[in-house]
Amino acid sequence: MPTQTTFPPAHPHAYLARLLPRVPGRLRGVLGEVDTLVSQSRVVDTPHGRRVVKDYSRPMGVAKWILGLLPPASIHYPYETSALGRLLREEKFYTRPPGGVRVPRVYEVDYRRTIMVKEYIEGIPLSVPGEREARVLGEVLGRIHSQDYCLGDTKPSNFLKTPGGRVAVIDAEQALTGCGDEEYKDWDTVLLMVFLYYADPLKPPVRYGDVLSSLLEAYKRHRDFGRRSLERVHSLLLILPPNYAGVVKRLLA
Repeated sequence: MPTQTTFPPAHPHAYLARLLPRVPGRLRGVLGEVDTLVSQSRVVDTPHGRRVVKDYSRPMGVAKWILGLLPPASIHYPYETSALGRLLREEKFYTRPPGGVRVPRVYEVDYRRTIMVKEYIEGIPLSVPGEREARVLGEVLGRIHSQDYCLGDTKPSNFLKTPGGRVAVIDAEQALTGCGDEEYKDWDTVLLMVFLYYADPLKPPVRYGDVLSSLLEAYKRHRDFGRRSLERVHSLLLILPPNYAGVVKRLLA
């Protein structure tokens, strides 16, 4: 179980700034730019290895969840906006994860400052997936839903493929355990479809359809998903360009 910890009395951000190098790398797709802007996490090197320090109170991280109070999100999923509430959701998911799903180990939690120190997992983010990666995403999301967990935030970059071939969920601050509501699961699934478009918006509609077919084929091994599921969260398709929304509708007709 994680321990309660207290960070140095000076600014925790100043403490972290001395430890955290700027992460290099090339951003791909629209989602990469957004993730960088609102990121709440930093990687630190410690005597015990690399750790991820997540500060749930960072202003941009808080601001992005204000959208959860607006339709259509507020209609279909109970998003948590408070820093402490999001920390508690993520801690619960990580300490009682669904079977067969890799999650980071939680080392320390500062509930007062809403900061978590967790395991750094080596892997490749499924940020701009093709058919093979989409199949992996469908498999892991179907497994999560079949055990009555929901995520609320199904960006591909929240999933890592580890060197051992397993998939890890590395962001679960909107996750729900004991999630038996089918609409919440449908929201997760269609939201992932939307994210798959914005991860690579230049992908032609026919290729987008191929990616979604791979996703759904793997997902349906664990949970049924069809036209009725789409109808429950149909407003999400308004976020897609009409020709790409049409691809989703045809797949689930």
